[in-house]
Amino acid sequence: MEEGLVERVERLDPAAFTDLYRRWQGRVVPYLHRLVGDPATAEDLFQESFLRALEGRARRWTSPSGFSGWLFRVATRLGLDALRRRRRHPLGPLDPEPAAGAPPRDHGLADELRHAVAALPDSLRTVFLLRAQEEQTYAEIARTLGVSEVAVRSRMFYARRRLAAALEPHLEGRS
Repeated sequence: MEEGLVERVERLDPAAFTDLYRRWQGRVVPYLHRLVGDPATAEDLFQESFLRALEGRARRWTSPSGFSGWLFRVATRLGLDALRRRRRHPLGPLDPEPAAGAPPRDHGLADELRHAVAALPDSLRTVFLLRAQEEQTYAEIARTLGVSEVAVRSRMFYARRRLAAALEPHLEGRS
């Protein structure tokens, strides 16, 4: 189904473009939000990723992962570039205080997990999010990132280890 939709986009069918955009927006924007930590940046990066993926349509997305692999590869690279730029030119805290009148934050285990994932190095966080959130296989992640499957497995091992260590104090006494 996706292949036919992509072909219609290539023929400049505006309805197909809108359908393809909406289909992937709901998966890629949340992934990018978790990667870069800012919803507005995630939306901007998705738009740029989507346009770049469509500009690369001459390649016909011939890899086994097709359009989705192409889109996640472009989105991941743009997200990592945004993180590098942010480190060179920091604009402020990643986790600002809630606005006045906002409901209090839940500091439960889910919140701790979000903080622990955000604290992972980019290379580990990217692999973890593609596996845990996007449910990509190790082979798909390897193609998306342009690394070996062994590297993906290694990064996933270290990401899980760091997350377990970060969450251990919050899990003690819960069993």
